[in-house]
Amino acid sequence: MNSPDLIVVSGAGTGIGRAVSRRLVADGFHVLAVGRRPEPLDRLAKELAPHLDTASADLATAAGATAVADSLGR
Repeated sequence: MNSPDLIVVSGAGTGIGRAVSRRLVADGFHVLAVGRRPEPLDRLAKELAPHLDTASADLATAAGATAVADSLGR
């Protein structure tokens, strides 16, 4: 999943994060949408597949941030 055209968007399940994710995909980027709740992320992934992947994690915690970093293949 490591690519120069990959952008990570936190809070992507709803609101501004969701809108930003949609715009980035429309502009040709691949998005890793991150949020605490998997249900909104799953709906977004269905809408924007195959240009969007999701990671359900709380970035306010070390475990959540590490899980997202690991999914990027750092």
